[in-house]
Amino acid sequence: MLNLSRQIPPKIRSVAEKSARRHFLIDKLKEEKCFWSYAPGFADSDVPDEIIIEKTLVYLDLDEIKVLFELYGKQMVKHVWLERLVPQGDYLYSLNRFFAWFYFRVKKPDMYIKSMETRILNRRMK
Repeated sequence: MLNLSRQIPPKIRSVAEKSARRHFLIDKLKEEKCFWSYAPGFADSDVPDEIIIEKTLVYLDLDEIKVLFELYGKQMVKHVWLERLVPQGDYLYSLNRFFAWFYFRVKKPDMYIKSMETRILNRRMK
């Protein structure tokens, strides 16, 4: 049963549990063919955390996103979301609106996304 609670679960502390959850997410992403550009049989350690967060947000479901928050915490997930997904503008607009409202509790997601997109793109242009 899908739990649609808005509660962000606490961050995982144990190293073994972190490794198991990270491996779980990478396996799910492999099933979705998200690592087509990686060499066959690549090691889990070859995938940066930022890529796991980005691809999980884009390609996986709410249950896996919950695991993502447990693994990396709200602050890291939000940072990657802002830096990698929000600047993609219209391409991921509906998804970004959902994340802003559901996970990050933004009161006016449309205005927030547009302002953050502009801010990030301007910062990159400098």
